Amino acid sequence: MEREDYLQHCKERALQENDIHSMWASFHNDMSKHDELKDHIALNLGMSLLASGIWKTKEDCEKFINGFN
Repeated sequence: MEREDYLQHCKERALQENDIHSMWASFHNDMSKHDELKDHIALNLGMSLLASGIWKTKEDCEKFINGFN
């Protein structure tokens, strides 16, 4: 699958989840399966944001995921 299509697929699957941890786990897992996306620089940042508790709501995580390109 082309990079852009796969990225959109990752976003759509993640945003179907019910909580921040599941949302990020889905997104990170899917991204790690694509050669062009598995080393995306923002994946580590997202892990740090999740671990630090900066994301307070599902919308916080959603905004970050939707910002990927």
